Amino acid sequence: LVYMAVNPSSGSKASVKMPVKIGTTVAYYEAIIPLLVADTNGYFQREGLDVSIIGFPGGAEVRKALVAGEVDFGAQSAVHVGIARSAGVDMVVVMSLHELNTIDICVRQGINSLSDLKGKVVGVTVEGSLSWAAAVGYLKKAGLEPGSDVKILSIGSDPAVIVTSLKEGRIDAFACWTNIQLILAKQGIGKPLLNIVTNPQVHEKVMGVQRIMEVVIWTLKNDEKREKALRLKNALKTALDYINRESPETIAQTVLKSRYAKDLLGNVNQEDLVEAIKLLKLGYSRDGSVSKSMWDHSSYVVLLQPAMPDKLKPVAFSDIVWSGVTDVRSD
Repeated sequence: LVYMAVNPSSGSKASVKMPVKIGTTVAYYEAIIPLLVADTNGYFQREGLDVSIIGFPGGAEVRKALVAGEVDFGAQSAVHVGIARSAGVDMVVVMSLHELNTIDICVRQGINSLSDLKGKVVGVTVEGSLSWAAAVGYLKKAGLEPGSDVKILSIGSDPAVIVTSLKEGRIDAFACWTNIQLILAKQGIGKPLLNIVTNPQVHEKVMGVQRIMEVVIWTLKNDEKREKALRLKNALKTALDYINRESPETIAQTVLKSRYAKDLLGNVNQEDLVEAIKLLKLGYSRDGSVSKSMWDHSSYVVLLQPAMPDKLKPVAFSDIVWSGVTDVRSD
């Protein structure tokens, strides 16, 4: 096959599209919104890519699919790069999408602190996911031992299942991202303990800084994927520029036009999507670049690895970036 060179600024298109499969977590808006913007607005096609976006119940499942060769890229937390690297897998970051930790612990009425979770059940998507990593890290910081003091239960990422599990008392809390927090609050079922999304001071206290490396595009490093990675980065940089430039209402309209919107977002209405985007908008990366400081304050470095030093190794920033692909900025 012969591919035409693509110059994004000229609007030229490749005669033969490169097939690309991207895995992400269902209902995880932080990662999904840039993908759907790029799909609706034709940014993937302009870069000569034929992109398929595949939803999984949690980030750990995306990571497994990537290692198995079922997807080409993952769009989820940087913790997966750390986990994979710690296990000897040559996973690298292509670019940053979202630079805030939005995972909170949403609890039922009567629970007012992390220490109140002793003897309770905390839900996560799946073991090895970002929600699991945040839950483990938060509980350890509060002096609680996951597994013995607090039961961790994997229930997937379907909002309806999460809501029902909390409502019926199957779980007492859930490590929830932005749109799940909004759903639980709207229905009066749960509340976030930390308020990490709405309070920058809390985010800085927990993570060390306000901007971190959280949601990224990652892949296994090999020469075959280099051109795909470069084109994907260009398409998503354009999507990030659109997200930073346009209003939440306009972004929501664009996202809902994507052919993947229903499968990845569920039956969300436009009003609720706008509310989620309003909270998320400030965290989206400006240009997809990363820095050592961002990695040093990521959930893997701050929460997960310190909570599990016997299982997870320290991972250097120099190991997770892909020379010639990842845009690195100075701290």
